[in-house]
Amino acid sequence: MDTLPCHIAHWAQVAPSSIAIRATDGPLTFAAWNNRIDRVATALRADGVGPGERVALCLADNLACLTLIMALLRSGAVACPINPAFPAAYRQARLSQLGSHRVIVDTQEAQKPESGELSAARFFQPADEVNSPESSDTLIQRDAPAIIIFTSGSTGAPKAAVLSYGNLSANAALSNQNISFAPGETWLLSLPLHHVAGLGILFRAIQAGATIGIATDPGYLEQDALHSGATHLSLVPRQLARMMGSADGAKALSQAHAILLGGSAIPGDLIDDAVARGLPLFTSYGMTEMATQVSTTSPGADGGLLRTAGRPLHPESLRIGDDGTIEVNGPTRFLGYWNGDTINAPFDEAGWFRTGDQGHIDTQGVLHVTGRVDNMFIVGGENVQPEVIEGILCDIPGVRQAVVLPLPHREFVNTPIAFVDDIRNRTPETLQALLADHLPAYQIPRHILPWPTDLANAGNKISRSAFADEASRMLPSP
Repeated sequence: MDTLPCHIAHWAQVAPSSIAIRATDGPLTFAAWNNRIDRVATALRADGVGPGERVALCLADNLACLTLIMALLRSGAVACPINPAFPAAYRQARLSQLGSHRVIVDTQEAQKPESGELSAARFFQPADEVNSPESSDTLIQRDAPAIIIFTSGSTGAPKAAVLSYGNLSANAALSNQNISFAPGETWLLSLPLHHVAGLGILFRAIQAGATIGIATDPGYLEQDALHSGATHLSLVPRQLARMMGSADGAKALSQAHAILLGGSAIPGDLIDDAVARGLPLFTSYGMTEMATQVSTTSPGADGGLLRTAGRPLHPESLRIGDDGTIEVNGPTRFLGYWNGDTINAPFDEAGWFRTGDQGHIDTQGVLHVTGRVDNMFIVGGENVQPEVIEGILCDIPGVRQAVVLPLPHREFVNTPIAFVDDIRNRTPETLQALLADHLPAYQIPRHILPWPTDLANAGNKISRSAFADEASRMLPSP
């Protein structure tokens, strides 16, 4: 089977003293990290972890987690990160879905070998770490399962997306061609490793021979960005807005060479403010099934282009289906979804995957994403794409975030409602009047509700189902 060299082993040979990790306990060189990964891989194999075995990682986004991911890949096993904040029942459901009996947990948790729970400390034995430029490259299978990421999904149980080392490496290479990232620069690990966006940071750094800065508190990145000297940041809109609003955050942003922005609808005035400050902003469209970025804006994009998803990083990786659905393919496309003890490959005969997202490509080759098919709902016989309404709301100056949902209606089947984060605290009637200049009446939210801060801050990605539950609590069905 075709193989690729481990990027970390490569840099341990050619630049052993270069800094690979900046953590709270100090920097770690590529040579030292490579040696540590070798030792952990040896410990994993001694513990019976074999090729193809799916091993869950229920860990904080720390050096131990990064090391275990790479050690599992060198062992031929499959790393399966799980959000450690989720309850035990969720963890058990995911282990059952994986068919796995082994989960590595944080060192502070009790070790329970009988239940498959193993402390991460079990695999980290004290040893003198000596820079070793003679270390030989370790080969990893290009197209074998390497990492399984659970997609959040809009409905139902999470799907287990299977990514290969080749998928993740190809995406990192394409990203680094578009967003320059080189030795001596640092990308802050501001997004979790159980999300593909966090893995993207790992793979971009180890491919470029650059540095990963470990964030101590992803909720408040200002100090971590300053302390690590971060030159590259991956942010969702609310993180960018908060950093722009504080002195430390503004200082951290001013030293950035690149700020990759993704996630929910991006407010127009946030983009305009970032452009006015001269921030090196990049907007993107990506997904777990494509190992993170699919399309991204180019360096120096203006405010108009930053309101789009940019151009595909791989020219032949994206097309629009006859029904307006975005379809993807190419070297970064995942292997399929883990299903029992096999991989379900949901592709057509030519390998194209239908994303479930709607969009179009303009005459300049730029992708515009209009929303998800499964978010669409019917109002009085008309299709309503909530992301379109959210985008118009977020273009109103002062509106930082918006979520639009259907509320069941006896006459119209549904009626749209919206949660809006408006720093100007305008009345619902004022916002509805502003929307009337851009939308037909049936698309204007009948109710505009205050933004539920605690609910929205529960993760980096908005949960529409959680917002729907909140709406049902606040509003009776008409």
